Amino acid sequence: MRSPYGYEKLVVEGRTIYVTDPEKAEVVKKVFELVLAGDSYYKIAGELNHADIKSPGGNDWTVKAVSRIINNRFYTGALEMGKTENTLGGMKPFIKRNQQDWITIDNHHEAIVDIETFEKVQRVIEAKKDKRLKTDTNLIRNNDIVNISQASKFDRLLYCGDCGRKMKKQVWGSSIYYVCPKYSETKGACSLKSWRVDRITNALVREVENQILVLENEPAKYDKGYNFKVQIVFLQNEIESLILNRELVYDVYMESNDYDGESIRKDLDLIDAKIKDTESELNELFYHEKLLKQVRDKINKLKQVVEDLKNQNNTDHDAEDLDCIIKKINIFERQIDIELL
Repeated sequence: MRSPYGYEKLVVEGRTIYVTDPEKAEVVKKVFELVLAGDSYYKIAGELNHADIKSPGGNDWTVKAVSRIINNRFYTGALEMGKTENTLGGMKPFIKRNQQDWITIDNHHEAIVDIETFEKVQRVIEAKKDKRLKTDTNLIRNNDIVNISQASKFDRLLYCGDCGRKMKKQVWGSSIYYVCPKYSETKGACSLKSWRVDRITNALVREVENQILVLENEPAKYDKGYNFKVQIVFLQNEIESLILNRELVYDVYMESNDYDGESIRKDLDLIDAKIKDTESELNELFYHEKLLKQVRDKINKLKQVVEDLKNQNNTDHDAEDLDCIIKKINIFERQIDIELL
């Protein structure tokens, strides 16, 4: 198996052992500490990115990357096995087994987080879940919770496109709707009445997919037809060569019996101008490379949003996933419009 973030896998005398990576282990401890301090997954990911700390995949931290660490008991020194089983030709080759059927080996390797801290963090997470459910008690009918998580992910993002008011959540029967409060307060005061959650989800998927298509054309603005990495190395070598040439020219003139101050100044000025132009070209490449990375990162995040919406993943961090990429969703009578961060 792949080593969890914070560990390195070694083979010693035929045995596989896991040893901690001190620098990454401190990041893991920091993540647990921040959860105990009350920070959200989204805030933690932002703090790690701000500190220029790479995620387990070598990219920017996401809410899901933080969640994987927080919920991984491996960090307590325990090895959990037998989580899946072969279905022997079923629709899915492997299915997840019940947790009570897993095989757990405690003290299998050095712990990064003690079990008390791990359990305390799990209680903090559960408490947040309970709090979220209590705030949505108006959506409970006949002791059944109606798609609360699926709806709640939109709470901070939905606005009436006509009057600008934040949409409010209401339930009718077994369905959840978002309603323009201005329309509810005064009939006819706003043209928008309500949208059902599944309709919002489907419209949002279409709109995000359209945004992805637009963004996928963006790289053409910055791509000049060559490999950025290769061209950057080429220009860096060119600058080093010019600097070396400058030093050689200066040395030759100084050792010559026919020293001509004006002539050497002209030659050195010419080399300095070439260095300056090459540095400008190099900085432009760095800038375009950065823009390309930003666009591609945004595309990947939007694709993840689409996948989550299509699968109707009702996980705790879905709302934060949307907040990471979408600033606002404006709801009109027949369409929606999204504003990206």
